[in-house]
Amino acid sequence: MFGYFSTVSYDMSLKSNPIIRIFSGDKTVRGTALNLFGAQVLRMLTARSLYAARSAPVDNDIQDYVNEVKREGMIAIPDFLKPEQFNAVREEYLNIFRNTSRSQILTRGSNTVELIFLKDLNQADAKDAGKYFFYNPKLRAIFHALEKQPLDSLRATMSFELLTQHDGDTADPETKFHNDIFYNTHKAWLYLDDVAEENGPLVYVKRSHHLSPCQLLYVYKESLGKNEGSRRITPQEIVRRELTETRCVCARNTLVIANTFGYHRRMRGKPGNQRHALNISARITSPFQLLLPSGMIHNTHRAADSSVMM
Repeated sequence: MFGYFSTVSYDMSLKSNPIIRIFSGDKTVRGTALNLFGAQVLRMLTARSLYAARSAPVDNDIQDYVNEVKREGMIAIPDFLKPEQFNAVREEYLNIFRNTSRSQILTRGSNTVELIFLKDLNQADAKDAGKYFFYNPKLRAIFHALEKQPLDSLRATMSFELLTQHDGDTADPETKFHNDIFYNTHKAWLYLDDVAEENGPLVYVKRSHHLSPCQLLYVYKESLGKNEGSRRITPQEIVRRELTETRCVCARNTLVIANTFGYHRRMRGKPGNQRHALNISARITSPFQLLLPSGMIHNTHRAADSSVMM
C-alpha cells in the first residue's frame, strides 16, 4: 500500500477554548461574540501574514509557474507529461476504474464524482500514475514552493477522479463560486481527455485569492450569520470587485494548479459527459501552528483524508 502522510492536528479537548478556536484550522469560527469582534477577519489576515513570512526553495525551472500561481491564482501547463508517460498513465487510470471496487461515489446535485484514492491501491496497480504524476519531482517542487512546506508534511489527498454529468433538476452546489478555506491552499489536476464546456470544467476567478477591503467586509458580514463551511460567493460580489471568470477548457495532458482560497466553481456541463483526471489536494492543517504555545499541538500519522475534490 502507498504510505501515510505526516500531519499536524489539534487536541480536540482544546477546541472549547475560544483562542484555540480562532487559531485552529477550522474553516470558520462559530460564536456570535467572537465574530462580532472580527475573529474570522482577524484569522484570515493573520494567516496571510504568516504565509508571507514563510519561505521555501524555488528552483529556476519552476520559478515562472510559481510566480504565475502567486500572481493569478492558477496556471494551466499544457503537455505536462511526455507522450509515452501520459499514455501509460491514462491506460492505467482506465484499468483502475475497470478493475477496482474501492471507489467512493459522491453525489453533487444531479452529478456524481467517483474517487479512487491512491492510498487504497497497491503500488503495482498505480505505478505509472505514482511515478509520473503523484511523485513527480517537478510537481512536488511546485507544491513545496506554493505551500511553503514539503507535500508529505501536509494534509493531502491523491486520487483518480471521474466526474459524470447527469440529467436532472437538482443543482450541483459546486457550480456556485466558493473558496475552500480562509487561507492559501492548492489543488492540481492532470486532465486525461480534452476538457470542453460540456465536460464541466473548472471555472476560476483570477486574482480573487488576493485580499481586498471589499472581500473582508463580505467575510465580516457573513461571519455574523451561519458562517459554516466553505464560503459561497454571490454574483454581486463578483461584479462589485470587477472580477471575471476563466473557464479551464484545455487539451488532454494539461496540468492545472489553483489556489483554492481564490473563487472557483465547476461549470455545469451537458448530461452524459464525463471528465477524467488525476488530482492532488494539499493544505497545512492550520496556518497558526507556530503561534500556539508548546503542547497545544502534537504530531500524528494517519491516512490522507477524503475531502471532496472540485
